Amino acid sequence: METVVVPRNRFYPAYDVHMFDVLPPPRNAGTPFQASWALVAPGESSKPHRHDEFESFFIADGIGRVTCNDISCPVEKGAVVHFDPFERHTIENTGHGDLLFLSVVWRNPRAAAAHAANRPTQPNRGRRYVISMPPTPNGDLHLGHLSGPYLGGDAHARFLRMRGFDVVHVSGMDDFQSYVVAKSRAIGLSPAATADHYADEISATLASMDIRYHHVVRPLHSREYRAGVQHLFLKLVESGDVYASEQPALFDPVRDCYLFECDVAGRCPYCRSHTSGNICEECGHPNSCVDLFDPTSLVSGVVPEIRPIQRLHFRLSRYAGLLRRIHDRQSSPPRLRALLEQLIERGLPDVAVTHPSAWGVEVPVEGFQRQAVWAWFEMALGHVDTITRLGAANSADAVSEAFAAAKGAYFFGYDNSFYCTILYPAVFAALLPSEAIDLNFVCNEFYLLEDKKFSTSRGHAIWGRSFLDETQPDAARFYLAYSRPEERRTNFTKAQYAATVTEHLLQRWEPWLLDLGSRLQRDWDAKVPDTGSWTGQQTAFYRRLAELTASVAECYEPTSFSTQTATRLLCELVREAEQFGRAECHWRGAVAHHAEARTAIALECGAARLLALLSAPIMPAFAEWLWSALGGGVLSLEGSWPSVPPIPLPGTSVALSSPYFTAHRHHA
Repeated sequence: METVVVPRNRFYPAYDVHMFDVLPPPRNAGTPFQASWALVAPGESSKPHRHDEFESFFIADGIGRVTCNDISCPVEKGAVVHFDPFERHTIENTGHGDLLFLSVVWRNPRAAAAHAANRPTQPNRGRRYVISMPPTPNGDLHLGHLSGPYLGGDAHARFLRMRGFDVVHVSGMDDFQSYVVAKSRAIGLSPAATADHYADEISATLASMDIRYHHVVRPLHSREYRAGVQHLFLKLVESGDVYASEQPALFDPVRDCYLFECDVAGRCPYCRSHTSGNICEECGHPNSCVDLFDPTSLVSGVVPEIRPIQRLHFRLSRYAGLLRRIHDRQSSPPRLRALLEQLIERGLPDVAVTHPSAWGVEVPVEGFQRQAVWAWFEMALGHVDTITRLGAANSADAVSEAFAAAKGAYFFGYDNSFYCTILYPAVFAALLPSEAIDLNFVCNEFYLLEDKKFSTSRGHAIWGRSFLDETQPDAARFYLAYSRPEERRTNFTKAQYAATVTEHLLQRWEPWLLDLGSRLQRDWDAKVPDTGSWTGQQTAFYRRLAELTASVAECYEPTSFSTQTATRLLCELVREAEQFGRAECHWRGAVAHHAEARTAIALECGAARLLALLSAPIMPAFAEWLWSALGGGVLSLEGSWPSVPPIPLPGTSVALSSPYFTAHRHHA
């Protein structure tokens, strides 16, 4: 217990009155509020001001008048007056003796946000799944791959963690694709050795880009995974959703082998573009191979023969109505919904889901042992099995409970649209007793290199790791996010990359941050001061920061996902903060407005901290560096998404003296 006597000779001038601190401003481990005695002489009044804290006046002696937002009321000994954040207020002594009151001030950032920006937030709970479509291990990842489902899924997963969700980001390797077999023939390795070789390269590239997964699936090396896929496949056979049917197929007459996917090429029966078998990358429509125009066997170069073959098929045709309801509920992007409607109009096709092959998950049905589960169908079953197991279900029979409870988002390129938005939801629905499917679709278009598609098979690519040998991971992530092909295709050139990084990161972000650090060192001993009186412009800037926070959050949500927009909003945040700092620097040297100068520099520090948090999903290493430089210590993503601009506590030390981006040369 401590008793404090008010020594009248130790009052100091502030806000045009005299004050004495009973309890100092809160620190990291200090009191949750500040308390000060305030003395107003007869006929005088405090300076009209506003601030981001809550404040209460406890009148101890004298009489006066309090004005708040142009509303006045008299006060006397025993009165208590309360002010919410950003309410403009003043107190006047209307008596003949001193007016003495106790001012108690405390901060509640979430509540302050509601007053400043009218955007209250609620904490988030529960698990969210993020699925980035597994890459095919027939080559390393190029920038086209990275800009799409991998950087996109990583940014979304980081954002969800910052929002307080329990996030599981799932990916892996699409080991059993026919393209792995084709690559193995070209390089003289077995399919298994080929898959392992390129899986290692892909994993190293993802790590170098700071793209992380919580769960990685390798079908080739997981007996549990293959058993789970076979179990679910049999459930579909038992339900009648998978059935045997003899249908025509393509065969190579020279090698006497079955042709599908990468072993056959022709023109798409719908858009007439050149395509491989089973799917057209250009329009997204599936084909059955036998309906290709001008087909050619890529095994021997001859025209294929058509022969009948018994395979197992999935009854996709029965799910048209359900797929429409799913797409309505998920507010699918126009191109994805148009693809569904075009297929329904022509008649959803039943799809062959087994093919003669020794490469893949063995078909667990009598008479089809020499066939493998089609890799795309296997992946749908694999997602159900994986999420079921991650959901801690007791057995694979608990699919309905575990998978139906799953919520999250699929990230994929448009060439996978048929699989992810039509085939997979139908498979999920076939395995569930209800329509409880809550997985959003986040699709990206093709990324072009010098106006042509990135292509692993044609070698037209810039490989991820070779690109990172020339630049910095966060600069690369920034530009790939900035130019990510979302609603339409975008084009990569090294010249445009260098120009964009220079314009924004090197000539705007870095100079502003270094100048902020220099001014803090010069005027504030490299420590953030407490905010004082708030001007209308400062309150408006605070409100604008809160608006930008909400706008950037929208960009990371699955239904409105856009790293293009997010990066441009981050650049706008820097531009507005830089402009604010230039305007507010005029308070320097104006002794009568020291309180406004304190507020200005603290607000600018809050804007810099906000940049760290809002950029963290896209530029995690930069965010960690900036957060630490601004005195925030180690940046933990868990639940760290800001509801208000995170103004540092008074006295926080700042070390913004060294550049971040120019520490690495940008040769690209």
